[in-house]
Formats: sequence, structure tokens, C-alpha cells
Amino acid sequence: MDTDDNNAFPGYSRKRMKTWKKAEAKKKRNSGEEYVNRYTNVVVPAHQIGEPCSCQCFLKVGQDNVQQIFNTFGELGNYDLQNSYLSKLVISNDVKRSYVSGRPSRTLRRLDYTVVINNEKYSVCRKAFYSMHGVQNFEAI
Repeated sequence: MDTDDNNAFPGYSRKRMKTWKKAEAKKKRNSGEEYVNRYTNVVVPAHQIGEPCSCQCFLKVGQDNVQQIFNTFGELGNYDLQNSYLSKLVISNDVKRSYVSGRPSRTLRRLDYTVVINNEKYSVCRKAFYSMHGVQNFEAI
């Protein structure tokens, strides 16, 4: 009996999915890096911090903290983890006041966007929240 042959079934080998182009593109896409689209062979640019808002939320948080938030979000590297991270930072609240007399407002809930820096929560606007995390639309809310 040949002891050098560790493969019990000749002709079969284990799959090395980490080297597949599909898996590599998925990993790079989820971590925000530049990758090549499988179907169109177009290079998709890396995620970047977006434009600052006009209400100065970037100044309230601090530019170095914005970069830290962006890097932390990209290091998660998993789409589901990123969505759960974002959904924990978005808080749904009741509307405080309705200006329509005699009937309830059509808007029953509002979303408050927060970021956590050194265990302190800072409230920011929607545009700043999306820009800090480098996402364009967030559908998991």
C-alpha cells in the first residue's frame, strides 16, 4: 500500500475557492477595494469617503475620526456584517410633531443617523452618514 498517497479517492481533489476570480472579486468588493467585474471586465474603483455635507457634520466628528470610521467599516469585509453594523447606527423614532390638524401625519417614523467615536454617539445627517461609510445607498434599514 502506498503511504505517500493521502488522497483516498484517486482523481478527486479539494476545491481551492479562495483562488477563484469570483471569490477574489467578492472579497475585494466587500472590503471596498478596487476589483474587476466578472461579467463586463470593467475595473470598478475602490470605495472612497464621499463629499462632506453642508451642515458641517464632518467638522463636528473630525476628519481623522471620519477616516477611522471609513477604515473600520471597510475592514469588516463581510456584506452581512456591514449591514448589521449600519443598522445598529440607524435609529428609528416616532415623529415628534404633526402639522396636519385633524388627521395623523403620513410620516409616522423618522431615521436618526449616529456614529460612534470613543464610545460616544454623535448624531449626523444622512448624507454625512453615507459619505463617512463610503456607501451610496443602504437598503437594509
